[in-house]
Amino acid sequence: MVQWLLVVSIALYGVIMGHLTGRILQLMPAPAFPYGARSIYFGPTAYVFPPGARGVDCGWSAFRPAGFPGPFANRNPPRRDPFPGAYSCESSCALVFTTMLIIGGPEITLPVGLFFSWFLLTLSWIDCLTLLLPDRLNGPLLACGLASHATAWDEANAFKDGLLGAICGGMALWGMQRLFRRVKGYEGLGGGDIKLLAALGAWLGWQALPGLCCGAALCGLAVYALSGRTQGEIPFGPCLALAGWVMYISP
Repeated sequence: MVQWLLVVSIALYGVIMGHLTGRILQLMPAPAFPYGARSIYFGPTAYVFPPGARGVDCGWSAFRPAGFPGPFANRNPPRRDPFPGAYSCESSCALVFTTMLIIGGPEITLPVGLFFSWFLLTLSWIDCLTLLLPDRLNGPLLACGLASHATAWDEANAFKDGLLGAICGGMALWGMQRLFRRVKGYEGLGGGDIKLLAALGAWLGWQALPGLCCGAALCGLAVYALSGRTQGEIPFGPCLALAGWVMYISP
């Protein structure tokens, strides 16, 4: 009975934190959402355009349909109607929290694990909808990953592993980005992906980086194959987040 009460409590806590994720998505600036991004995941289009706005394109031309005037066709800034994905955020967060409680090994500190899971889930939602990974979330995630080693039984070595994981993870993806740009002429990875891998390295240690990168790459290939898209950008942040989260909760 006590165990079921704990599961229900964690699920309700996930609903609350998922609602917070939805609120963060609501507060994202409207130009961050490409045309139709919300319709892909939630149904109606993400913008309501007043007549006559001018300004910078913000990369809109890659997403708007042919002949569509764009979000800055007049002086008034675009406005976004209320974000409808709150229930999706809440249910996904409740599912993630409950899964961590049930599957997570005894070595996982539950409050720290839930905090880590919420950060990854929020970053995944943002990246799926906007193709952005904000520094305001990546930075605290990295700092908290280093701070989490303060409770380890071998604190000095754990902190050193986390610091090496952050440096090696960030440098590895940065080098891959530079190489890809030199060969292809454009960047295949965003700066947010590099910072997210650095943050995951801080949490998991440098030893986890090979498995983390392989898992994220396989997840990205699966998303690419299942989506059936032959062009356009695919968010890589959720792939990194999923691989890191699975490695974190694995016994």
